[in-house]
Amino acid sequence: MIDLDHAAFGTKIKNRALPGQQARSPAKPLLRPAGKCSPAWRIELPGRLRQRKKRVEWGVLKFPLLAACGALALGAFAGCASPGLPPLRTVGHVDMDRYLGRWYVIANIPYFLENGKVASYDTYARRPDGKLDNLFTFRRGGLDAPEQSWHGTAWVTNTATNAEWKVRFIWPFSSTYLVLELDPDYRWAVVGTPGRGLLWILARERQMSAADYEHVLTLTERQGYDRTKIIRVPQPGP
Repeated sequence: MIDLDHAAFGTKIKNRALPGQQARSPAKPLLRPAGKCSPAWRIELPGRLRQRKKRVEWGVLKFPLLAACGALALGAFAGCASPGLPPLRTVGHVDMDRYLGRWYVIANIPYFLENGKVASYDTYARRPDGKLDNLFTFRRGGLDAPEQSWHGTAWVTNTATNAEWKVRFIWPFSSTYLVLELDPDYRWAVVGTPGRGLLWILARERQMSAADYEHVLTLTERQGYDRTKIIRVPQPGP
């Protein structure tokens, strides 16, 4: 049993030696106060075990930590303000029954989480708890690569219009999803983030006509986007 009142605080404990025995130095405390950025207490281990513990901890935490850092960076990037520009305007109303389903990514403003991903599409479906399943499917590096998917959650934050959502792929990080433009027949949509750092042009079909694409680019310019930053995402032919 560890005496927290003494060992934890590293205070001296009386070391009484029996007659004829030499007093031993106090044992190194097993619990010590941690640093400012650490948990309140840490367990002191022997050197070799301490090194092994660090390797195991890094191996276990490496990928979740990198993913969380990526999500945090994405949230910061998506929310960066656009100086001198008014707030983005969303559409007046989104009919959720018509909007749900599969949307192919025709173009986007490239960013690190989607770089190298092609033939990508989002699928939205209702959940029993009122939120939405957001399945992002893609191929990495080429159209012949196998499909992969990320599972996320979305929920509407403005129920008056249904045009403002939150989307989360890594708890607890989420980003704001704004439906900025929407075809009357729900053939295509434009989704962006408040700071204009990110944008997606979505369509119900894998290919969009040149006339429709030019029309959508003109709409993004009216919202304050730089059309030269919007890049087509490769999709298989019809």
